[in-house]
Amino acid sequence: MKRWMVFSLAVVLLCLLLFLPEPQPARASAALSPGFYVGWVSYIAKTDFDGHLTGDAGIPVETLWRNTMEGRGQMMFKINDSGAGGASIVLPTQITRMYFWSALAPQGDSIFTIGTSAGSNYVYLRGAPAPMGDTFQVPFKPAAGFYFRSQNGFFTETGTVGGTEGVMNASLPTEKFMIKQIAASISALQFQVKYSSDTQIGGTCSIPGWVNKYPVPGFKELNVYSLPKCTWQVMKSVSAKPQKGWK
Repeated sequence: MKRWMVFSLAVVLLCLLLFLPEPQPARASAALSPGFYVGWVSYIAKTDFDGHLTGDAGIPVETLWRNTMEGRGQMMFKINDSGAGGASIVLPTQITRMYFWSALAPQGDSIFTIGTSAGSNYVYLRGAPAPMGDTFQVPFKPAAGFYFRSQNGFFTETGTVGGTEGVMNASLPTEKFMIKQIAASISALQFQVKYSSDTQIGGTCSIPGWVNKYPVPGFKELNVYSLPKCTWQVMKSVSAKPQKGWK
């Protein structure tokens, strides 16, 4: 059983690396009201997979994981009279990954769970003015400010089954690698303007190439990438001078 456990974990890790999302280009956009704006951006991005297969000797195996990235931070941007400008963001993100594996054999059960948490402190200051409008894009690379926070593993065995703890412990470094790979799969935020006036602008946002479903070799279930929340809002600053560092 132990050899099957190692093989199934290797297949899962390979498929994750093969099917990470690719960034997509932003579309053209219309002009916004000139000015300096200050506000916030908030998002939740997830990946979910719950797969079942039949292993050696007809043993049912379940593999489940969930990655969650949740961030809320500050956003500022400036638009000049010609409609060109750029956005800056300070966007801290909390990242969690839960991995569950189980094999329910006649001689006993083998189950383990690994929880890994990390964070990212990402800052991007706008560069040269570029066209702004109803859709614009800002670099966002959580892997650039990535750091680990904690990791825990729990296992249980019944009957005559053995080796679960060893497989779990061997998987700990791999789980730390995978949580960073999820952060590295994001490279930008794309903002869609849903409402605007002379004093405020806001709307929804997206991660280019993120929302999708990917096959996992050996499983009929799909690895689902979703974006339950991504919103933003900025208000025109009453000060004629932007805050230090955001000019």
